[in-house]
Amino acid sequence: MHGHVTTTGVNTLTFFALWLEISAVLVALGLPQGEIDRLKAERCGEEDFIDVLFEWADSEEDIKSQQKDIRQFQTKTGQTVDEVRQTQLEDRKILQDSNRMLE
Repeated sequence: MHGHVTTTGVNTLTFFALWLEISAVLVALGLPQGEIDRLKAERCGEEDFIDVLFEWADSEEDIKSQQKDIRQFQTKTGQTVDEVRQTQLEDRKILQDSNRMLE
């Protein structure tokens, strides 16, 4: 029995069969179609795929952290609006009370 070398390379037919499955998943994950087409056209190896996926994952993380910042900002804004409303209600009550005293 010959010693065999494990390789991650795949032949062209296998590549294109797998490609259909891989690209469907990438689209579902939100990777831009243009980026997927570029990878296919360049017949990228697995390492290139993995690099692109990591880059994309990083950009997704950036987006998530930006969304988190926006949510925190919205929460702060909501709290400020609530505080302003509360102050307005208190001012109105003080005004009504002082009007009663004048009557």
